[in-house]
Amino acid sequence: MEGRQGTIKIPRKRGKGLFVEESQLDGCDFFRAKYTGLTLCTDKAKNFIVERGYGNVDFLEYGDIIPAKKSIRR
Repeated sequence: MEGRQGTIKIPRKRGKGLFVEESQLDGCDFFRAKYTGLTLCTDKAKNFIVERGYGNVDFLEYGDIIPAKKSIRR
């Protein structure tokens, strides 16, 4: 997970963080991961906010939204 030391952002390490299946979001752009207390959003929501220049929001990269796993039929 990306962090912050004062005004300096510390980048997230590749392959680490929270990974959420897209199908679990049910089309929502804002969501919460259980037991974290974090409000998270998709890149779509982040881009919407950034493009409008809202200054009261700060974004840290916590993970990735991944495609749904394909079920294996036997």
